[in-house]
Amino acid sequence: MKMSIAASIRRLFPGGGDSAALQGASVSVQSIHHEPCVVPEASHFLIEAVITPSVPDVSWKLDELTLLPPQAAELARRGESAEDLCRVMDVQVLREGGFRSVSDYNVAGAAHVRMRVIVRNGLRLFRFRYRDVLFGQLVLPTGQVENY
Repeated sequence: MKMSIAASIRRLFPGGGDSAALQGASVSVQSIHHEPCVVPEASHFLIEAVITPSVPDVSWKLDELTLLPPQAAELARRGESAEDLCRVMDVQVLREGGFRSVSDYNVAGAAHVRMRVIVRNGLRLFRFRYRDVLFGQLVLPTGQVENY
């Protein structure tokens, strides 16, 4: 039985609820900073981006925002986990002049976010993921710092 990529991703990464909140959202990457990492097969990055939903003031949960590489779809088709490809360690939102850590934080409309992620070495291309919706694109640098 064939399974769609979206269905495969939903099976591996259940989220439930209204995933349409960020359907068609745009992403403006502000900066990407490579950080030291003690894990030899991985790299740490600090990513700042502005996420703008296609529907103004739609509510979405910041702690359900992740990154997914194209390789995840192939792993999902094979029934394998893609969790070790990219893991979001922390998500913060710009509020009152500074970035604030959040858990189970609802956002209404656009948000300037900062994500600390760990990715398997060699992976550079990612899409932003909110529940089962993929949007935007992110290309990680091979050098130390990229500013957009």
